[in-house]
Amino acid sequence: MDPSEPQRGEESAFDRLVAACPTFLSLDDVDRYVAFLEGDDAPDRYVRTTALAHHLVDLLADGVTGPVTEVFDAVEVVVSERDDEGGAPGPGQDDVVELVRMGLLEPLGNICSHPDVPVEPAVVESLLGPRGRELWQELEVLWADAARHATDGPRVSVEQYEGVRLPELRRYFQATRRRMPDGTLLAATDIVRLGHKRRRERLDAARMARRVPLSIVLALVVAAMVALVVLT
Repeated sequence: MDPSEPQRGEESAFDRLVAACPTFLSLDDVDRYVAFLEGDDAPDRYVRTTALAHHLVDLLADGVTGPVTEVFDAVEVVVSERDDEGGAPGPGQDDVVELVRMGLLEPLGNICSHPDVPVEPAVVESLLGPRGRELWQELEVLWADAARHATDGPRVSVEQYEGVRLPELRRYFQATRRRMPDGTLLAATDIVRLGHKRRRERLDAARMARRVPLSIVLALVVAAMVALVVLT
């Protein structure tokens, strides 16, 4: 497949990422991981893109960077697709960016956050192109913000994670949990809680904004009454 050939949509973006790494589809462990997480007759591109993330980390752990940079070159193409040069984003482009962000880059960051994975997140970031690095850094900020607002709710502990022996389950936890510097394993639920918190804050701010005009009106009424008393 020619990476420069115009294509559109999430499915084409996935095909282009996979085409950049021919060894991906020939791996038995990838098949087992996908089968472990997918339902019968229910292909999930996010599961498969996360499986690609695991494969890229395995390549980097073996000192192989060529296919990884090829995939990241494809990332630059698919997330920047336009209807025409300098035009508006192509059809379904939001879905494409989300597939890259949530299906590939976020799992890459999560996987490499675990100390039993011999690839540092900085190594992955250093191989990304400009647009991929921008999305990566947005995710870094988001997870750091979620860590600051994390609650004491139920979560997978480090001890539970380290006790997992089933390879597919361990890989699932690697891709969906991010180990923070203090050892906390954050999950997507922490990101969701952060989103809810921010929405509540926006609603509270909007309510306050609606109250301000009323307070101003009341102040003017009081001032007018005082002036009337003084004048009489």
